[in-house]
Amino acid sequence: MRWLLLVVLLFGGCAHKRLYTPSLHPRPLAHIQMDIGVAPVQLPEYLLMDRLLTRSGEYVEFTFSGEPDWQIQKALVEYLRTALDCRVGLYPWDFATTPPCILKLHLFSLVWDRKKAKLQAKVAVEISGKRRSFTLVQQVEDLHKAMDVLWHKIFDRVAQIVKKGCYKGR
Repeated sequence: MRWLLLVVLLFGGCAHKRLYTPSLHPRPLAHIQMDIGVAPVQLPEYLLMDRLLTRSGEYVEFTFSGEPDWQIQKALVEYLRTALDCRVGLYPWDFATTPPCILKLHLFSLVWDRKKAKLQAKVAVEISGKRRSFTLVQQVEDLHKAMDVLWHKIFDRVAQIVKKGCYKGR
């Protein structure tokens, strides 16, 4: 009986935790006739520790369903494959030789402003040594849905930057 109580307490405490997995649906933008390597994504330390920074400087629990940097990198690869209709892979693992276009995504901050119900992301994208920075804001009703919309906006902007920076298509 004690074991049953312990199991219920352990799993019952985890049952309410909502895990985040990026769910994104890209739109086709272009056809790029070149390989694109996506380097490991750089995220703020607090996201790697399953926390989200609030505007007041506090942290709240926000748990990805796996390793956040790995999930975001894989989601970005899939997003770019569809949006740009090209060969995109994890750099350097998916390529026998160095691809002509290497993308690095750095998320400097992801801040939740509870009072204004907004998520704000500060991002930098580097393609072959050229760096572009931008900030995006998303209204928040449901934090997980807002996170998907914000990642979609980030990836869409990245795809636009890659399209201009790596374009050799039709």
